[in-house]
Amino acid sequence: MSITRKIYFARLVGRCLLLAMCAVFCAFRRVYFSVLDGMNFFKMLSPLHFLWGIWVMDMILQIIPIRNKVPLGSQKLFANRFRPIRDKINYEALKHYIVTTTKGAYKVFILWCVLIAGIGILYYTHVIDKIALFMISVFFYVCDLICVLVWCPFRLIMKNRCCTTCRIFNWDHLMMFSPLIFMGGFYATSLVVMSAIAWLVWELCVMMYPERFWDHSNAALQCSECTDKLCTNIARNCAPSEKSNNNGPDMDTLPYEIDSWCFCPLRQNVIISSPPAYAIPREGIFYAKTSYTARLPGGVAALRGALRVSGDSAARCVAGYFLYE
Repeated sequence: MSITRKIYFARLVGRCLLLAMCAVFCAFRRVYFSVLDGMNFFKMLSPLHFLWGIWVMDMILQIIPIRNKVPLGSQKLFANRFRPIRDKINYEALKHYIVTTTKGAYKVFILWCVLIAGIGILYYTHVIDKIALFMISVFFYVCDLICVLVWCPFRLIMKNRCCTTCRIFNWDHLMMFSPLIFMGGFYATSLVVMSAIAWLVWELCVMMYPERFWDHSNAALQCSECTDKLCTNIARNCAPSEKSNNNGPDMDTLPYEIDSWCFCPLRQNVIISSPPAYAIPREGIFYAKTSYTARLPGGVAALRGALRVSGDSAARCVAGYFLYE
């Protein structure tokens, strides 16, 4: 387990303790939550000021470039974390990637808005109160790290490989503080505004510097360069692959060439068209351009032949060679 992952597990434990502490306050010290009302933030001292300070600091670290203290997934929007690939970037493929991932991102956004609207209805019909809104946000605070360290439901929509390449990594604070929109008062409003600023900085950078968000234009995002080793996807995508049964070369470092570059968000199969024909299940495959040396994912048999992509209108046919697949 990497140092970063150990730190994040410690942070998860800390967040769980904060949730438990807030639950105790909710049951026995409800007066502490008076700080949520109006301008009481400046009129009284509460343990919730400590939590507010933690959240504000977390958001500040997302909108200023930090070299070592913050995971690359959160800091990839900044120039100091961008490492351009050695070959020329294919901007057509980059545009397709950004458009595809942005569509996924805003599917998540719409679903989250529906959830928050439901919470708002419960609040305005007096089923829940301000304290419940706050506790929901703290619960989302815990869930944020569960998504990173254990399992993330948003990957079912986003189809991203890991947290480092996640299109919505810095949406976390906007999502966790969105229940506070209905609360009012300085405490809630300040958190919502700051989270919106962090979200806006992220989205502007996606539009202005899209090459920083794709692992085929930013080499720092590639599995082979991963230093955080933060997410649950390490074993499948970052571990060295096994050699084939015929003792061929290591598939992780095998160079291959194809005539053009395309991004294939496949729902069908990759067809090896040269005899003998093979159909290989794949999803979200990237192919590189001519003479680009890439790291192939570990797989099965030794294959040789011309590749053709079948069954996806968004993908162009490409020709190339798989020595090992």
